[in-house]
Amino acid sequence: MDPWLADDATTTSGNNVFAYADVIAPQGFTEGDFTAETTSDFTFDYPYQVDQVANSYDNRKAAIVNLFYMNNFLHDFFYDHGFDETSNVAQLSNYERGGVEGDPIEAQAQDNSGLNNANMSTPADGASPRMQMYLYNSKDAVVGIDFGVVVTSDAGIGLLDSSKVSGFGQAQFSDIAAEVVRLVDSNDIDSGSFFDGCEPATNGAELAGKIALVDRGSCNFTAKVLHAQEAGAIGAIVVNNDPDSAEPAPMGGEDDAVLIPNMGLNFVDGHLIYDSIDAGNTVTVNMFNNATLKDGTLDNGIIAHEWGHYISNRLVGNSSGLINFQGRAMGEGWGDFHSLMFIAKADDINITGNDKFQKAYGSGTFVEDFYYGIRRVPYSTNKEVNPLS
Repeated sequence: MDPWLADDATTTSGNNVFAYADVIAPQGFTEGDFTAETTSDFTFDYPYQVDQVANSYDNRKAAIVNLFYMNNFLHDFFYDHGFDETSNVAQLSNYERGGVEGDPIEAQAQDNSGLNNANMSTPADGASPRMQMYLYNSKDAVVGIDFGVVVTSDAGIGLLDSSKVSGFGQAQFSDIAAEVVRLVDSNDIDSGSFFDGCEPATNGAELAGKIALVDRGSCNFTAKVLHAQEAGAIGAIVVNNDPDSAEPAPMGGEDDAVLIPNMGLNFVDGHLIYDSIDAGNTVTVNMFNNATLKDGTLDNGIIAHEWGHYISNRLVGNSSGLINFQGRAMGEGWGDFHSLMFIAKADDINITGNDKFQKAYGSGTFVEDFYYGIRRVPYSTNKEVNPLS
């Protein structure tokens, strides 16, 4: 097997993988981002510090090393099974064995552009695939203690229990306190609303230095918050527009241009603010999110899932065969298959009641939930455990 590193290598950059922490915008390895350096010859010794937060400098180094190792391990494992140069494997050098070289995987630890996600971008052979791993909000976070939106101008309202942490923008923040102002836009698209933030704000002077209140609907959450940010708002709250739902606006998405704190609310809680504003009151709130973060870069099940996207895309039409909805859905299944390969063990059949793998196998259990993982149900051959497959 070919070596992972050149003889004179000093960082986590080798023939198969270039791994680094992408902690500073813009996208890619730029000033402020960093690799892990060798601690001795061909050794990266960065123990995970359990007494430090996930995004401490020491733990970022540990995350980079894990990402570098896991990607290289997957490369070698599948290379031995035929995913080689002529099959469009990603490598800096193909050693004159065919294919197009110059495309090692660019693996980004703790990417700055979002939370609670992971993704894989896979261009055709000859251009580097990009794996982005993110930090996750801990499932143990408690609204009102670790995060929340509190109406400070009316003690009768106070904490809004539906407060939802966002997956993009500033990850952690304390005491973002200001007046709430409803964002008004030009309604240039057929959304039926002047208040959904799908176009640039027309009341920028009122929003400057304030927290923007925006309706859900018609466009991405990232676009809404970005329009609030561009108008000078210091934060944004997106309100679910469905009166029949108790769920807050889910606040998913990725855009490293969004920098301001933002959170979601459900319809009922959001309209407590709307109604007070409509009654002529000045409404002030305090937004905070100090929830503990977990690192998806340390969840090898998620890394394997994303690597599964890369190999399936390269093998099916050299990254041009899985571009429709059906292809992408199949890709998600193949990604989870790769994850399960590293979760289920052959000798698990010796576990009582698991002779046909009918126990629960979750994917992404470290960052989310040790039973369900990041899916609605765990994988299992038992329909009572997993009725979806």
